[in-house]
Amino acid sequence: LIGLGSAGTNIVEAFLKTKKTKDLISSDLTRLSLLAIDIADPEIRSLNETHEQFLKSMIKAGVPKERMRLIAESVKFPTAEAMFDFINQKYGEYVVSEGSKLEKYIPWLQSTMAVPPMAGGAGRRRALAKAIYALNYYQLGIIRNCINSFKEQALSSIVTPTVVLIYGLGGGTGSGVFFDFARHLRKVLGSGVPIIAFVITPCGGDDPPAKGCSAFVAMNELSLLLNKDQNEYVCKVYGDIYRNPLNALVYLPLLPAFSKVGNIVSARKEMDDMVVDLLYVLMDFDLADLLGGI
Repeated sequence: LIGLGSAGTNIVEAFLKTKKTKDLISSDLTRLSLLAIDIADPEIRSLNETHEQFLKSMIKAGVPKERMRLIAESVKFPTAEAMFDFINQKYGEYVVSEGSKLEKYIPWLQSTMAVPPMAGGAGRRRALAKAIYALNYYQLGIIRNCINSFKEQALSSIVTPTVVLIYGLGGGTGSGVFFDFARHLRKVLGSGVPIIAFVITPCGGDDPPAKGCSAFVAMNELSLLLNKDQNEYVCKVYGDIYRNPLNALVYLPLLPAFSKVGNIVSARKEMDDMVVDLLYVLMDFDLADLLGGI
């Protein structure tokens, strides 16, 4: 299970808090690999605290520690100048070395851009989140190490694991880093492991930036992956590194939860619990059959 941004990180925490997960981990067949990446600090801090409690209960129950591994990382940049320099001068070289057919690289960030305080995340700015991800993956190597550690635990399972990747469409971090993260994850896991994405879509109760142009552009970006004809065209023109890395993507609207409770904070909490229930339902199905039927 992988959570990107605050929405994804909160769901990883909700998964750890549920009694079902304590029961699941007591089986010697279970191997859980959890990863959360965010730019904001509070959710990662809270997840780490929940993880400490979970580990204590595992030790108390005599469950071996190697059955579960959590990697929770809050990513930043050394200085704004270092990030802008990297995006302007180095990024193009890295993606070309991965197989991109970029003929002329045009940086998407200007050094005149105001950078919000990072403790609260990317401030709904997908472009900024993408830059922070790139710096932490290529130059600092932090995210690359996270993905490799996650893979080691995931592939230690005796059955083929299923990886579920969760993020919110209306934020900056999750929707900004999702595609680059998914393609890097696919490269490391190989073609035999299913990767399924759950995307939480904003509703009327969200703040204007969350339900505005950011979410719309994120959906357009997803169509370049999920629409087979569009994805074939993108790969032909720009290189195979842009091939759709997912086996399936499921949109999960926040609206039913918001309509039920009428408060956006409570709706998100309700959504976290609903997604955890959904994950447990999925465990009882042969996913290939399920997706084949769809």
